[in-house]
Amino acid sequence: SSSTSQIIQHSPVYSFVVDVSQQMRVLCHAQSEFFGQPHVLYILNCGLAGRNGRVQQAGQVWGMDFVLVDKELLQPTRAFAFTYVEVTVLEREEFMALVDRHDTVCPGLKQRIR
Repeated sequence: SSSTSQIIQHSPVYSFVVDVSQQMRVLCHAQSEFFGQPHVLYILNCGLAGRNGRVQQAGQVWGMDFVLVDKELLQPTRAFAFTYVEVTVLEREEFMALVDRHDTVCPGLKQRIR
């Protein structure tokens, strides 16, 4: 119902999710290009990429462990573009800045993520 929708839109969590989505960027990589950095979340929008011996296609996500501080604990994020590739990315620093900014209105957010 519309009243439920209005409540959700005014919740602090909704505001955090909106800010996270607005912080995401779209990057394009040419065929045969290597890409991928640690502490970055990747969402493959279009194209084909190779990563860890597997073909990645539209809709696949990697780097979900981007919030971890220790690089030794991270899964590899390096990928190879088999075709033109478009990815949506979110960097850890940007995400953590949003967590810090929303911590007062979303109590416990920082503790759940760190």
